[in-house]
Amino acid sequence: MFKFTNEKFRYFHYIILILMSYSGIAISVAEAGEATEVIEEALEAYNKQDLGGATDALNEALAIVMQEKATRMETKCPKALDGWEKEKTVSNSSGAAFGAGTVTECIYRNDNKEVTISFTVDSPMVQTMMMMFNNPKFATADGGKVKRIKADGKKHKTIIKYNEQRKSGEITSLFETILVSVKGEASQDELISFFRSIKFSSLN
Repeated sequence: MFKFTNEKFRYFHYIILILMSYSGIAISVAEAGEATEVIEEALEAYNKQDLGGATDALNEALAIVMQEKATRMETKCPKALDGWEKEKTVSNSSGAAFGAGTVTECIYRNDNKEVTISFTVDSPMVQTMMMMFNNPKFATADGGKVKRIKADGKKHKTIIKYNEQRKSGEITSLFETILVSVKGEASQDELISFFRSIKFSSLN
């Protein structure tokens, strides 16, 4: 963690926060960690009126911060259910600088069945999902059903889409600014069990 030692740096701090806000990134510069050095390079370029260099450095800093956030989200993947194995965790934050957000996927397998739990943060998709959740017509489009599922001690509003013939489906929910999805080729009860295994209180 670094401190702002002069007015120019404090002013530049505000610029960085504005850019992060514009990009949909909800994290303070003070928490940037490894991005500190790159932010200082951006400040140096900015002071030299090298706006192109400052922009490149800022984009790099944003990518570093988003990757740190993705790494933290990877620790939020729940344990595998009985009979299942946690195969891998994948994070993608390549579109962070353009407001695409960060997606962390936790993949589980059981013989020929596969389930993916995903957490999407800092994405415009969250606003779209808010509209769907608040409008029953959107929520129930394409056969979706609204259902409240208790997980981590609280009931969460979800949209469930499930195909009985294909034995596959998806459960979608919103937790504050995080889009949560449980999808895959498994029974509906198994998808619900995976959803219930998520520790929502730890996602902040």
